[in-house]
Amino acid sequence: MEIPFDRINREERAACAHLFRLLHEGLATAPQASAMARVLAVLHERGLDVPTEAAGAVVLTEVALIRDAYESWKDSDVSSRMDDLVGLVAEGRPHTRWSQLAPVLRDPRQTHPAQVRSKADRLSIGVGPEGTLPGSPLDVQNRTVYGTLQGVFNAKPDLALVLPSRLIVFEAKLTEAFDNEQFERTRLLARLWASPLLHGYLGFSSQPPVSVEKLGDEGTGATLTWQDLLRIAAERYPPNDRTYIALRTVVDLLAARRRPTRLPAGSVRPSAGESPRGSHEMGITRAALLDAKARVAERLRTDTAFEDGKVESLDRWMEPLPPTAEAWVRELRRCNAEPWAFHAAAWLLREAAPAPGPTEIVSGDMEVGRDEVRVIPGGLRVEGHLSIVGTLLVLGDAEVTGLVRDSDPDSRVAIAGSLRCGSLVTDGAFFVGGDLVAKDLIHGFHNDKSLMVSGGIRARLFLGEDHDIRFGGDLETELGSDEDFFRNDELLTRVRQWLVDEVVDANGLRRDALIACLRDGRSIFRRK
Repeated sequence: MEIPFDRINREERAACAHLFRLLHEGLATAPQASAMARVLAVLHERGLDVPTEAAGAVVLTEVALIRDAYESWKDSDVSSRMDDLVGLVAEGRPHTRWSQLAPVLRDPRQTHPAQVRSKADRLSIGVGPEGTLPGSPLDVQNRTVYGTLQGVFNAKPDLALVLPSRLIVFEAKLTEAFDNEQFERTRLLARLWASPLLHGYLGFSSQPPVSVEKLGDEGTGATLTWQDLLRIAAERYPPNDRTYIALRTVVDLLAARRRPTRLPAGSVRPSAGESPRGSHEMGITRAALLDAKARVAERLRTDTAFEDGKVESLDRWMEPLPPTAEAWVRELRRCNAEPWAFHAAAWLLREAAPAPGPTEIVSGDMEVGRDEVRVIPGGLRVEGHLSIVGTLLVLGDAEVTGLVRDSDPDSRVAIAGSLRCGSLVTDGAFFVGGDLVAKDLIHGFHNDKSLMVSGGIRARLFLGEDHDIRFGGDLETELGSDEDFFRNDELLTRVRQWLVDEVVDANGLRRDALIACLRDGRSIFRRK
């Protein structure tokens, strides 16, 4: 059965979930006639050194091997295992071994391995042995290594094939372009999986050959394409099968994106050689942006929310300058700019404006739709809920009386000032240049994007779930942690005591029910 949502679903994870089913079809009973055998044949035709036998193959989707292995190490020699892991991540770079870090940074009960840098920031200490000074050469070199560890610790490859004689890890993209930095991180992750420290968890008795391949649209250089997989699914499933529908929809969506599109009515494409114009709506010119660049670059160098960014990248974003701020931000989306680029863009626009813009007040709910770009020149007050599926930049402070909810993978949110809201539930790229304050709940989940806050965080309940959360100020909360709360039995027990049964169970949050409660204005807490 097909539902309308199938036609708009743009999530790689949703498509890869169907691959788990497809690639297991016939694998146990007739491996050489299975879908896996067809995939191996395609890979072999494209020059990949893969076995022709499909028997014994295992399909993994969205598996956080490092994170889950660490949980098993806690009951044994966690220090030596973490020393080995950090050494592999360092790839020869000088660093302090895990076992030699300050006790507060290496104690699993106090600091999650993916939060070493942020914990050091909150405690105003350096990353290293007890007494390491922030900003010292030792702190700087350790931050590089432990920052890399943070990037891979909770990472989940979109798809991995564990073959008897080889490991193949795929980086999957649907509508977004392949990103070199993300691809290199997947390469590192694959090497870690194949290392003596971890390959036993995958059933290998010795270190296997490993490769990282691309899964994407035809014409992108992908080794395996969505079109390949649709053809294989069509051999096995009827047209009303859910897996067939999902893959057909993916291919239809990609085909539609390749078709030429018309300019919106009333818009004018600059003629060849025409000089870029400043933004009439905001009174911003190229000269003003260039003048603001040095000030913004200096600020961003010490900004926690920009620590993954590159200040030198600011130059190319202004070549050329489209006629409006919205058009400029839309161009960043078209060029697949890194998420931190939107944080930088918000600050550039804010600093280049001749005067702060007024606060925009929205009575009722506000929604930024898919493919929509909104730039608010000043502050924003929403007297209701705020939903972002597209791109939203606020150059001042933002205040939302209800729930703020974004949507990975399409949303980009950058608020140059502070954000105050009823609750925030985020799995997208979300940047706040000041403080983040929620009356009730802040919850970040999924590991593909990040919640980045330059200032502090304050909320009654603060829960991280397999999500990169970083902040430069203090964390003030009655209950919570930026670590995976559902893996902390004591914290999960307390959360269940705090929240109504409708929104939490023994496995963690029931997210759909939680969001429904918040949207309906019902309390998620057992007590006031």
